[in-house]
Amino acid sequence: KWLNQAEGLIKKAQTLAPDLPEYYAALIEIYLLKEAGFNEDTREIAFELIQEGIKKYPYFSQLNSIAGVYYFLRFGEEGNEADFERALEYKEKSFWADTTRLENFVLAELLMLKREFSKAAGICEIIKEYDFSSLAKFRLGEVYYYQGDLDKSEAVFHEFDNAPMRLKIDSMFYLAMIAAQRKEKDRALQIIDKINLL
Repeated sequence: KWLNQAEGLIKKAQTLAPDLPEYYAALIEIYLLKEAGFNEDTREIAFELIQEGIKKYPYFSQLNSIAGVYYFLRFGEEGNEADFERALEYKEKSFWADTTRLENFVLAELLMLKREFSKAAGICEIIKEYDFSSLAKFRLGEVYYYQGDLDKSEAVFHEFDNAPMRLKIDSMFYLAMIAAQRKEKDRALQIIDKINLL
């Protein structure tokens, strides 16, 4: 119901001020949500809008970002490496078009999947300057963890001691895994007990 209302409002706005790049990004997102959440067959419509929108507005950050999501979802379902590369290409384009957009920290996740940890850390370092939610800093801790730099990862996750509960607990999971990797069984179990208590 809400997605249909949103779609209607976007189409109405588009008649008043046609050809703005935001329409493409918002409509694509709605169609992806309809398919993912409600099994509506809207993927082809989303794909056509991506092609049309990117052709008109090749450097609009929000549009490139949602195009990256589209290709990443397709990669997750079909496992086609070319889709992953397209997702990465669009997410990188989105990032460099506007480095302040918080959702661009997903680029770091894609780079981690390619094992390009230094590039992923660099992306997080840039985004965290504008990020009041600390999600980019959290992602940086993950980058260090999967890179195998447990000291740096631990230092980042210790900064979440006074964070909102969800981030605090998630950081404690990583601290427990770090302790386990160091064979500090008692420390790992203490952290797990604290997580259970929280």
